[in-house]
Amino acid sequence: MRNAFVAFAGLPAVLSSYEAAGTIAKDLIAKNHNFSIDPGGGNAPPGEGVPYYWGMRANWGIDGFKLQGTYFAQKPRKPKLVLVFYNVGAASTEYTNAAKALLAEGGAEVVNVVLAQAGAADYSNEISAIRASGDFDAVSLGIDGNDIAYFLKQYQTSGIGK
Repeated sequence: MRNAFVAFAGLPAVLSSYEAAGTIAKDLIAKNHNFSIDPGGGNAPPGEGVPYYWGMRANWGIDGFKLQGTYFAQKPRKPKLVLVFYNVGAASTEYTNAAKALLAEGGAEVVNVVLAQAGAADYSNEISAIRASGDFDAVSLGIDGNDIAYFLKQYQTSGIGK
């Protein structure tokens, strides 16, 4: 593996994966000043802010909150939101704090954060937590894949918002 990274010396740019630029080779990339591009990667931790690294995809989730904040800033009544995101330990706190700050810039208030398990088929606990949030206008989902379908199907039949 060491010999593979010797090639970084003297190269002006590197087409790499997120893992190489953000973690494995980030010190070599910084040392050699290689502009590192990941055409499929986003700009989220651990690659976010890494010198000479650029991911070409939007920052998953966070960029959506910027858009939501911009939308809400144009509304006369600022909404109250419940934020649903995966329970992934400390990263959950980092993500939800960033989301709350971006939404607040647009005037929205996050009244509750509900953490869900990835890959779940039953979201009854999360829906109960949403119901217990009291007065809110919308639910902002930070989940993906099939989890969205399972969640929305159960949310639709829960009676919340009717």
